[in-house]
Amino acid sequence: MIVKLGDVADIVSGITLGRPLRGQATRRVPYLRVANVKDRWLDLSDVYEIEATEAEIEKCRLRYGDILLTEGGDADKLGRRMYWEEQLPLCLHQNHIFRVRLPSDAFCPEYTAFQFGSPYGKAYFAAHAKQTTGIATINRRVLENFPLVRPPLANQRRIAARLREQLAEVAQARAAVQAQLAAAQAIPAATLRQVFEGVVGRQWERVPLKELVAGPLRTEISKPTDPNSAVRCLTLSSVRNGELNTDKSKPAAITAMELEKYRIRPGVFYVVRGNGNRSLVARGALAPASAVPVAFPDLLIEVVPDESSLLPVYFRFAWDAPEVRRDIDDRVRTAAGIYKINLRNLSEVAVPLPGLTEQRTIAGRLAEEIAEARKLQESLNEKLVAINRLPAALLAQAFPYSDGADWQAVLAGTTFRQTLA
Repeated sequence: MIVKLGDVADIVSGITLGRPLRGQATRRVPYLRVANVKDRWLDLSDVYEIEATEAEIEKCRLRYGDILLTEGGDADKLGRRMYWEEQLPLCLHQNHIFRVRLPSDAFCPEYTAFQFGSPYGKAYFAAHAKQTTGIATINRRVLENFPLVRPPLANQRRIAARLREQLAEVAQARAAVQAQLAAAQAIPAATLRQVFEGVVGRQWERVPLKELVAGPLRTEISKPTDPNSAVRCLTLSSVRNGELNTDKSKPAAITAMELEKYRIRPGVFYVVRGNGNRSLVARGALAPASAVPVAFPDLLIEVVPDESSLLPVYFRFAWDAPEVRRDIDDRVRTAAGIYKINLRNLSEVAVPLPGLTEQRTIAGRLAEEIAEARKLQESLNEKLVAINRLPAALLAQAFPYSDGADWQAVLAGTTFRQTLA
């Protein structure tokens, strides 16, 4: 059976902030905001309080089994839902949250909450939401017209129990893969520590960068973005994982002469000069062998290793060695919320320097081990994406629908398998 939600439920929006309360007796009580209502769970780590009258408390007080449904706002907040299990002895809810109260002798709140969050429920809300730029909201009338699938109560409880069990298994699988991913993400840093802070690494001479470069460090002058320019310039996003991504570039007001002067060159190292995030300052990347014609901006510093003493393929790893990073951090300065390192301080950073043969061996080993770690990370990320799709797939099995459903036909009961009726 399919019924209109408004025919079987009491639907109430909550308390409006800033409403006039002049001369009325109130007391301070907890209330839920949209930020507290997540998808299938409640975040009660930061519950606000509000002054409310006794009449408001009676009207908006949450009771066991009430379903909380957000009216929307940002697209990800549309129809987020969870049911109340009296986690707090007294709690109200904000006006941007609908409270749906169903008779307990005919409806299982967990089953209904699952239905709201299923692809079927989300398709209904998306089809009937008021849409503005980046905003989607539902009103009470839309909620009252929701076509609620209503099998017998015993079946609702059975379906809810099965979904709860399946989603718990999904959560366990997700946690296991996330733990594996965290371990894989830690491999590059652990490998660098093993090499550069091991017994052999501690014996290497530390040489200031200024003694290991072929020419002075340099940076470009600031140039504005020019969407009509055919010349491109790197951005901070170009510096990733020790190599430059030349796809992350933008058109800039650079002349052909300036491009020739500041064009990136293969085997040259480029260092982030400043950033609002301290951990990103002085992160470096090596230009690829087939460098495309793009310039480097004033946000980056060009470092040209002198290959008679410092191999570029080794330097890209040595630059991220723990001891080098600590040296860099000591030289970073901040002003107006921006962290920076200047050319003079950068040139004084001490670099661990084994012989050229050993540099080449270390670079080859680290490149291979870190590439394997990143390959593992990619595999685990793909697995995580697949796991994150499972909840919607399980809910779709329980509440089947077709895209662009005729909701009048849904209300007529012609869309669903008889097993749910």
